[in-house]
Amino acid sequence: MTRIRSRTGYVYAFGWATALTTAQAGAEAPRSAERSAAGSDVATPAYVATTAHVATDTVFALAAGELGRRAERDTLAVLVNPSDVVLLRGPEWRARTIHTSDDAIGDPENRPTLSLGDVGGGRSPELVVSANHQVTVLSPARRGWRARVIYDIEGLVANLWGARVGDFDPIRPGNEILVISEQGFDSSIADLMYRESGEWKTSTLFAGEVGMDSAAGDFDPTIAGPETAIVTEMGVSYRVHAPEQTGGVRDGSPWPRASFWSASDEPDVRPDNSGWVVKVADVDPTQPGAELVWGTRYSNRVLVFSADATGAFSYQVAIDGVFAGSEPLPGYNMWDVAVADLVPEVPGLEIAAVDGSGSVYLAWYDSGRWQQRTLWRDDAPLYAVTAGELDPGAPGLELAVGGESRAVTVLSRCSQPD
Repeated sequence: MTRIRSRTGYVYAFGWATALTTAQAGAEAPRSAERSAAGSDVATPAYVATTAHVATDTVFALAAGELGRRAERDTLAVLVNPSDVVLLRGPEWRARTIHTSDDAIGDPENRPTLSLGDVGGGRSPELVVSANHQVTVLSPARRGWRARVIYDIEGLVANLWGARVGDFDPIRPGNEILVISEQGFDSSIADLMYRESGEWKTSTLFAGEVGMDSAAGDFDPTIAGPETAIVTEMGVSYRVHAPEQTGGVRDGSPWPRASFWSASDEPDVRPDNSGWVVKVADVDPTQPGAELVWGTRYSNRVLVFSADATGAFSYQVAIDGVFAGSEPLPGYNMWDVAVADLVPEVPGLEIAAVDGSGSVYLAWYDSGRWQQRTLWRDDAPLYAVTAGELDPGAPGLELAVGGESRAVTVLSRCSQPD
């Protein structure tokens, strides 16, 4: 059993990172957890690392947002093995279990996810849990929470690869849920779940290689409206769009797609930079529109992809995680990524990420380069990170992380920069 060590009340002051070398597609940057070069002028904030909760088992996923009809601050939702969901609210961090299950997740590579968003058209957002063979929507009710299974592949030769909430379909109001399931023979489908006339319905958005994750947003300037990014295990990454966006007609087939990056374009890299988790956000203030931010499955990196006016994509390395020599340490995936305005002194949004070394990384774009810093390190692998207004007594947004140690740790900014 992993030893738990309380960190409540300890203050950590972190200097901002020195400049991080950038890399275009096909180029490899030297591997290092920290870089030493001409640095940023951004001053140093201080953080308090607080053990907000010790779960009964491994923490696999986190989500933060306004839950409930009278939400005055963000609530932290925690997905704990075996598929239990616990809510925490600061600064007291009282725990409330709203969903339990006997179906154990077992391993982070089984791809459990926890997403938050308005998918039911009600007054309050829902929680969407993907674990093992089921996708469950948790909705707030007058007395507790109501659970409804909307997707179940039990008994099929298939594995779930998570469920994400977003505006995937531009012609439907509100958000949808995109569920990726592996179908065998190194293939997968991505099914779009949406509410219509009070019922959950399904249509297939993607069919192809084994998808690891998905995200919706407007990241391709050549297509009007939101697109869907799907990153795959094989190192091919796709941009998918609704047929109507480019003059097509819906006929029930998977939507039009195009590959914007492939590991075959980098013969020396193999599929090492294949995506494991992907987000769409505007993290580069010098470029128009949003970028794709993804944590890699094999190279323990965070990459930022951007498209030019013609739709051609290139990437930069925003975070280089802990490595041993030229090969990643066993299990040192970049397990999760969060994007938020964590440092208001820096233009744009910042990237937080966690990996199998237990490290919490922060990256931001400044002085023409991506820069990174290791904020904090747990004693065991970290699998989840999220950001939100979790502690009303602390300035700015907070980070919450969790993983193998069972501890949910909140990193709060406790002072203005020096």
